[in-house]
This record gives sequence, structure tokens and C-alpha cells, in this order.
Amino acid sequence: MELEALKSKFNETLGSTKLQISERTLDGLLQDALAEIGDDDSRATEDFFTRKVELAKTIAGQINHDVSARIKDWEKQNPKPKPAEKPTEEDETPQWFVQYRNKMEAKVAELEQARKDDLMKSQRKDVLSQVKESFKAKLETAGITANAFVLKQTLRDIDIPEQDADVKALVKDLEKAYYANLKEAGFETEIPRRGNGGGFKPKNVADDYWAKKKAKEGWGGKD
Repeated sequence: MELEALKSKFNETLGSTKLQISERTLDGLLQDALAEIGDDDSRATEDFFTRKVELAKTIAGQINHDVSARIKDWEKQNPKPKPAEKPTEEDETPQWFVQYRNKMEAKVAELEQARKDDLMKSQRKDVLSQVKESFKAKLETAGITANAFVLKQTLRDIDIPEQDADVKALVKDLEKAYYANLKEAGFETEIPRRGNGGGFKPKNVADDYWAKKKAKEGWGGKD
């Protein structure tokens, strides 16, 4: 779902209610809602938008309540000046109020960003799990046992996009990086080779490595 479509549906659900919050705060809420929907527009239900509208109303109400209380306290401590001392238009908004409002809006934006970050981490973990299992299944089909350590290190460096992750393409990237890391770790690259019968001839890379090392260095013989 595009941001404009989401914003339109949000305003439709909001109706005639006027939210007393800044555009920055509202944009943060909408961006968070968009990230929650992700690539699955079916999540954008009536209940979903109702909850987002109620959240926005709650935030606006809390900010206005806190601000109103602070204004009353300030007015008690600062009686209205005499007509001759009436402040200019630029001075009518107390500096403490501006700072407080900015602080509240920054806090809301921080909370929404934290929720967005948690959602992105969860989605990345899910995609990474799919890539790992797909790659291991591909190796098993070729009769190859994955080197657990090399695979773990390779997965750590795989770049997962925030949106529209292509699992098949990522599996190819993982395969290329895995074999490169396997070779760099001192093992011969284990690439499935077809035999005379058309089937794969797998080999265990670790066993092959130690067998060659044993033969080269002459250790492990009988006493």
C-alpha cells in the first residue's frame, strides 16, 4: 500500500475529528502503520485503521492535557501584564511551552521509531530463516552436508533489504558467498559434480581436507 492511499484511508476513518498534533508526529504514526502493513495489504483492515486512529487521538489528548496543565500553572505564576506591558505577538507563546511541546513530540517520534525498528528486525529474521532453510535444502538435494560454521558466518554478512526481499535471489547470493568463504577457510570448493549416470557425486569437504592434510604431512600412521 502506498503512503497516500494509507493516509486517505486514515483520514476517512478519522472523519471530522481534528487532531491537535503536529504534522511530524502524524507522519511518524502513518509511517509506522505503513511499515506494519508491509507487503500484505490484507492487514489494512477496518479494525487496523480504527486502532491507528484511536492511538492518534490518545496521543493528541495526552499532549493537550499535559500542555493545558502546564499553561494553567504558568498563568498562576505569571499574572497577566498591565495593558501597557502587553507582550508582542512573538512573545505570546512561552519559551518553556515551545520546548515542552518539542520534547513531547520528539518522545512520541522516538517511541514510534523503536516500534518500527522492532518490526524490521522481526521481518529480517524471518527472511533470513527462509534463505537459510532453502539453501540447506538445495545442498541436501545435491547430497552435500553444509559446513555449519562457514554457513553461520556467511549468513551473518548477507544483506537483507528492508522491503520486497527476494528469497530466491538471496539464496543465490548466499550460495556464491558460502563457497567463496569455504575456499578461503582452507577447504576446496564443494560444487556438485554430475556422474556418468547423471546424478550428483557429492563429497564431504571437511573429510577431503583432512585426508589431504594427513597425506601431505605424513601424520596419523601406525606406530
